[in-house]
Amino acid sequence: MPAAVKMNARSSTHFVIIGNSAAGINAVESIRRIAPDAPITVIGRENFPAYSPVLTTCLIAGQVAAEQMIYRDYAWYKKHRVRLVLGTPVVRIDRSLQRVYAQGGESWGYDKLLLATGSSPVMPCLPGVNLDGVTGVRTLEDAKKISAALKDVRKAVILGGGLVGFKCAEALIHRGVTVEILIGSGSVLSRILDEDSAHRVRKFAESAGVWFRFNTQAAALEGTGRVESVTLDTGKAVGCDLVIIAKGVRPNTDLAVASCLDCDRGVLVDRFMRTSDPNIYAAGDVAQVPHVLNGTPILAAIWPEAAAQGGCAGYNMAGGCAGYPGALPRNSLTLFGLQLASVGETRPATERHRSVHFGSGSGPVKRFVLEADRLVGAVALGDIRYVGVYRKMVQQGVRVRKAEALLKPLCGYGEKQTIKTNGGAV
Repeated sequence: MPAAVKMNARSSTHFVIIGNSAAGINAVESIRRIAPDAPITVIGRENFPAYSPVLTTCLIAGQVAAEQMIYRDYAWYKKHRVRLVLGTPVVRIDRSLQRVYAQGGESWGYDKLLLATGSSPVMPCLPGVNLDGVTGVRTLEDAKKISAALKDVRKAVILGGGLVGFKCAEALIHRGVTVEILIGSGSVLSRILDEDSAHRVRKFAESAGVWFRFNTQAAALEGTGRVESVTLDTGKAVGCDLVIIAKGVRPNTDLAVASCLDCDRGVLVDRFMRTSDPNIYAAGDVAQVPHVLNGTPILAAIWPEAAAQGGCAGYNMAGGCAGYPGALPRNSLTLFGLQLASVGETRPATERHRSVHFGSGSGPVKRFVLEADRLVGAVALGDIRYVGVYRKMVQQGVRVRKAEALLKPLCGYGEKQTIKTNGGAV
């Protein structure tokens, strides 16, 4: 955000934020830079102050306590003079009256409204999906329930072989639970990794005790009251005490759709994070934003983007003028001791794209995706140094003369140096 400046936000302007995570919190901080005395109401569906959802699997693993996940405690809300309303789902927006209504009947008027309603796990339409012991992993409450139930769990089945499924498997293995992952494709992390790298990650997971079934789907979840088995599309039954759904997330757009805001997969916003109603903004997982490379509307359900979007939205709600530059998908994590990071495009998308691969076997592996002579994506396995540099290069359109130079990009320019937009080259 630009440096704090005095704007024309009236001290009586009432800001209402629906959602109490990264986007909402950063919106509050931006608003307070411009409008230090304006009333702010934050309405959260959950019963906790803001916490870090990336730590949910750490709680399941027993590596952190619930209170350690909190990153904005009640004192923070008091310091920022925020009226905090928790455990309160908002079910309706009256745009003509500029008022939001909670499930219990309480309502709040607004001058500027931010939708930061996040996303929810995609739950497949399977028989038995509502049995006890079948859950997604998205919230602190999800993680607490899973952790508390593990004393009676010997085996868990995870539906989905993406990053969330892997982190859940790692947490459960840490707690002594047998884990089997069902994957519809023939490879792990197929949207990110090439065949060799995927095989390496699979072997790491198998050595830790994870079992895999590939090209396999669940047909039904069985049990009396609580899940007892998963019936596969082959007809075979796999016994289990816990099923975790890790099939991705969907934006929580119900409120926006019911309010007749323009939506596609998410809530559509302009570069100032405004929706089709100029008094309503959207940010975080619920917002559909332009890709930084080509402007294509995408969902960017990752913490850094939610924080950036929320900060931009709050600044503009309070009378500032700052454009959101666009989202760049990225991830960085450790799976069973193996470091993995990706940024931008992870596979060639068109005939204009090409992939360049370095490394093999048990050593570090890096793959770069180029469009003509510009870096548009990178994947690093085993050694994730320079991924921050690759992110800057992708964002700023740096040309690549020789792909080999990407292995040690700091030889061409320092990480602390400015990379000239459309001008830098390695």
